[in-house]
Amino acid sequence: MKILYFSPIEYQGLKQRPQYIAEGLARQHEVTYVDPTVSMMKFLLKGGEKPGGYAYRVNEHLKVVRLSGAFSVHRSLEALGGWVAFSERLQLRKYLREADLVWIGY
Repeated sequence: MKILYFSPIEYQGLKQRPQYIAEGLARQHEVTYVDPTVSMMKFLLKGGEKPGGYAYRVNEHLKVVRLSGAFSVHRSLEALGGWVAFSERLQLRKYLREADLVWIGY
């Protein structure tokens, strides 16, 4: 089974419950762990990590991805409507088509 796992924290951050759950699921299933997207606005206002996307494998069953936030707006503006997350939706289509199950870790 292919699982798309949306997590509120980065995989490489301090190891917490979401990473342990993803690793446990990856023992028997193929897991794609989606790190939170960093928007261009957040990068410009606060600095920190660049809004570019990436993908890498932790092991043969666990893959970590981050969507590119170059065209994403800050989370506080998402209440304005669905159009603001359009670039993320386009990037997610590929992963959603392949997934048998979507796991939202909040």
